[in-house]
Amino acid sequence: MNYWNLYFIAKLILFFGGFIDFHIAANLAFAVVLLPQLDKRMWRVLRQVVAVPCSLALLYYDSWLPPVRRVLSQASALEGFSAGYVIELLGRFVNLHVVAGMGVALVIWWVARRWLRITSFVFLAIVLAVPAWNLRNRTGYGAQTTIASNGAAAAQTAVTVSSGPASQAELQQALTTFYAQEYARSVSFAAPIDAGPSFDIILIHVCSLAWDDLRFVGEDQHPTLGKFDIVFRNFGSGASYSGPAAIRLLRGACGQRPHASLYTTAPAACFLYQDLAQAGFEPQYAMNHDGHFGDFIADVQQRGEMRATPMPIDDTPVYLKAFDNTPIRDDFAVLAKWWKARLASPSPQVALYYNTISLHDGNHYPGTGAGGSLGTYKPRVDKLLTDIDRFAQLVASSGRRAAIVLIPEHGAALRGDKTQVAGMREIPGPQISLVPVGVRLVNAPHGAGSPTYVEQPSSYVALAQLLANFVTRNPFTAQAGPAADYARDLPTTEFVAENEGMTVQRYRGRYYLLNKGEDWAEYQQ
Repeated sequence: MNYWNLYFIAKLILFFGGFIDFHIAANLAFAVVLLPQLDKRMWRVLRQVVAVPCSLALLYYDSWLPPVRRVLSQASALEGFSAGYVIELLGRFVNLHVVAGMGVALVIWWVARRWLRITSFVFLAIVLAVPAWNLRNRTGYGAQTTIASNGAAAAQTAVTVSSGPASQAELQQALTTFYAQEYARSVSFAAPIDAGPSFDIILIHVCSLAWDDLRFVGEDQHPTLGKFDIVFRNFGSGASYSGPAAIRLLRGACGQRPHASLYTTAPAACFLYQDLAQAGFEPQYAMNHDGHFGDFIADVQQRGEMRATPMPIDDTPVYLKAFDNTPIRDDFAVLAKWWKARLASPSPQVALYYNTISLHDGNHYPGTGAGGSLGTYKPRVDKLLTDIDRFAQLVASSGRRAAIVLIPEHGAALRGDKTQVAGMREIPGPQISLVPVGVRLVNAPHGAGSPTYVEQPSSYVALAQLLANFVTRNPFTAQAGPAADYARDLPTTEFVAENEGMTVQRYRGRYYLLNKGEDWAEYQQ
């Protein structure tokens, strides 16, 4: 195969390093086609002309990049990326350690090819080493280990990892059982036992904020987090993109559904804001962006049944420019404007859905070129959390009562891992889909001096149940108990997160990835 050996050697390095998959049958077939010596120059040239695009397609097939059909479906959105952001994204694919390894491999190949039949070693690696490596990773060998839960910055919950292998049948059965149980779950918003004073519910849905991101930039102990009355430390968002995450939240009164079902009709009882409306809370909607990207507004209003129009924000100051150079408004200014309108409203109780993309990848400050958004994440997350605290103080100073909920859509993937570069979220692993969720009861008579932590695996149905608890037993009455009483016995939900074609589940303390058309494999973090 001569120089084509370099192609396979490079891919094997990436595979054993955990950066790509390696489809044995396809790669072996491609290598067999390249193996014969062709006498006629015309046939040699023709084979090369065909082989080059085939090699690129095979490399893409082996990669963890999104399926081509997904890329094509998002082509119009990708066209909106600014040139600076595209350059920034391409730069993240350059790993200096991998480049150095490739250089060493090139030197070894150049020297060894004079005495050894490199092609023979390449074939041996494909037919022997790759299957052995796959067997090792797919059966979960290893001694019993105790690891810290990935659920939170400060959590030290122990998770026992089983030493036994997790078979394909076990993993598939676990997923089937999970969804069967989730389909049977729903939350009922019962009539209040004691109506008590009126209060508002304010959900702040944050794009690109996970526990792992907070730890990475040293903001996991931010003062705002310590002011929440209830904090979920092991909350799974179920997704790693904004649209699906918004649908999951807005349909959170029912158990978790498969990704494909998000785009089909759901039972009326699943829609959180319709349940709140029936409980006496007027739904309201605000964002600090225009909501056009990815047709986000349609996901919220149509698939999430948010029957409200977004509040106009053209008169609020521009804080950032997005990856497509559209304006992002200042969070505190937008929330303060909404609160001013809220105070003038005759509605006794409202339920706000507020969405912010201030932490989204590719954002940049006005007047600066796009690029380097990973480096500005820390000041941006500090400002967002500070703005939420300022808003809570504004509500408190008015004398009104409110349950303010911080709930991220997904993480920013700041750290990246062996499988995905920083900022890429196609695989909804735990670094991306375990998010900090906090609830602050403003002007409640029994505000906690420190947060009540919910440690067990949780998701949207637990948050819906918590809000239903607030509706049934008003936490702002003089007779109300502490926040811990409302967070007791909330439904648990084991970690399962999905995107189109990708599923990650936690089983026996380990995370496993199912790529559509492939077998389950332990997720390489």
